[in-house]
Amino acid sequence: MLLEELPMTRQAITLHLPENIYWRLQAISQVTHQPLEEVAFQAIQGNLPPAIEDLPLEWQADLAELHSLDNEALWAITKESLPQKQWQRHEGLLDQNQSGPLTETE
Repeated sequence: MLLEELPMTRQAITLHLPENIYWRLQAISQVTHQPLEEVAFQAIQGNLPPAIEDLPLEWQADLAELHSLDNEALWAITKESLPQKQWQRHEGLLDQNQSGPLTETE
């Protein structure tokens, strides 16, 4: 289930913010004519990392598997190189994306 599909109930929390952040939120609230709570909510929501549930189903298991690896194993994965054919395809798609949007298949 995607997070967007969950019921939109709200829970109350208390945040202790530095004064400069509070005043920035307050200023945005006044300029945009939105309640301070809504401005704070938007700031938090916009900065949340993506959730596994947001990914296509075919990628979720792969990402979940990465969570079980230690740092050494993760670093080893980052140092692996793609096979030449995949790398050329990747570079071709990057070039193609510069001149226009890619199709879903691409």
